[in-house]
Amino acid sequence: MSDKANDTAHASVKVYYSSPSGTQTISHSLASPQPTDTKSKITYLNELRSSTKRMQEDINAFLTAKMGEDKAQAAASGTNAKINKSRDEEEEENYGEEKVEED
Repeated sequence: MSDKANDTAHASVKVYYSSPSGTQTISHSLASPQPTDTKSKITYLNELRSSTKRMQEDINAFLTAKMGEDKAQAAASGTNAKINKSRDEEEEENYGEEKVEED
């Protein structure tokens, strides 16, 4: 976030992740100062949009790696040694598609 007392302060986009196995902070600073006129607002919003997209990519990469670690730990401990797909995996594969139940 920014310090409003300082006109040249820069904002940042931050995400905090916390789980029993640890925490993670992902942050992207914006180069543009807080906007004061229309032109600087356009620049600021474009940079914010770009930073948000990068943040989403970083979050997705982190969570994908975290899921891999969790699966590896579960497999090593034998708690998730099922051959069948988990319900979450099936839901992810079928996201946005209608699933027809077989009788």
